[in-house]
Amino acid sequence: MVYIAGSITNCKNYEDRFEKAEKYLCNLGYDEIINPVKFAKKLPNYPKLAPEIYYNITTALLKECDMVYLLKNWNKSLGARNELKYALENGYQVITEE
Repeated sequence: MVYIAGSITNCKNYEDRFEKAEKYLCNLGYDEIINPVKFAKKLPNYPKLAPEIYYNITTALLKECDMVYLLKNWNKSLGARNELKYALENGYQVITEE
């Protein structure tokens, strides 16, 4: 299962970027993709939850995966940097957006 990681905070078009990444991965043949933006939008009080709450939820989603797809701006996001660290510590395959 592939987890999409990238910057959300202060990124105006993050929803489109995550959606395009999901479609791209589908076109490559991946059929199990975790798009954390889709999950976050379903949470009560979205988008006003504290970053720590989002991080706890996305970490739980990440733990179900074995691969991470990093969007170009991943390094601008503390959450994405933490997700990458977790992925590397746990032997996940990591690919980056070109």
